[in-house]
Amino acid sequence: MGRNCHDHKHVEIPSYWHSLDGDSYKSSISRFTAKNLSVSTPPFENQLEALKSRIRLGVNNVELGFTGVGKGSAQSPTPGSVGIAERQAIKEISKINDVKINSVHAPMSIQGLAGFSQNGFNEQKRAQDVEEVKRSIDFAGDVSNGGAIVVHTGEFPYSIKEKFGDKPFVTKDGKKINLQESPYASEFARQLIVNKEGNITGETIGKNDFISVYDKDRGVYESRDIDYYQ
Repeated sequence: MGRNCHDHKHVEIPSYWHSLDGDSYKSSISRFTAKNLSVSTPPFENQLEALKSRIRLGVNNVELGFTGVGKGSAQSPTPGSVGIAERQAIKEISKINDVKINSVHAPMSIQGLAGFSQNGFNEQKRAQDVEEVKRSIDFAGDVSNGGAIVVHTGEFPYSIKEKFGDKPFVTKDGKKINLQESPYASEFARQLIVNKEGNITGETIGKNDFISVYDKDRGVYESRDIDYYQ
């Protein structure tokens, strides 16, 4: 047995820890144990059956999730495809087995809430994605006592310095946080190119790049840099 030299109470530390031990060691510095880990259910499966499967594994915390949007399918369920009776069963089974539903993952096909797609920004897609997140929130309210709703932002990589300069980020309580990034992030940051109709061309350009573009009006190719598109 060893001793924690940072703990004035000299809490004893086991020389080993085994996964079959009933209670893992909790130091005075960190209360995090294997029991705190949350395990995701397969999002492409029925979430009630997936929850039962995770309970059989002996987990204490679970994240439910989905892949489909709209009507979905058997292989791509959505929050809206889970009925009232099934939601009640999920809540009761988790309570009986002392398993906490820590979070619900909104459909993973949602990558941000700006309506961004391969063809540019689409208001219909934006509204649909927002609605799916709302359905995920409603689902979480029915099957748990609260927790996180996970949504992927799916943002295009950009330079924090180029976007915000040296201005610190300010939290709601007034705390200032200085934003930092790799010194090369600003130098090699890419930007999407949008045509006159507002559609994304699929090309990207950096601050030191030049691209050759055919000008249909003049019938010639010309070299353009990032300043041309700003």
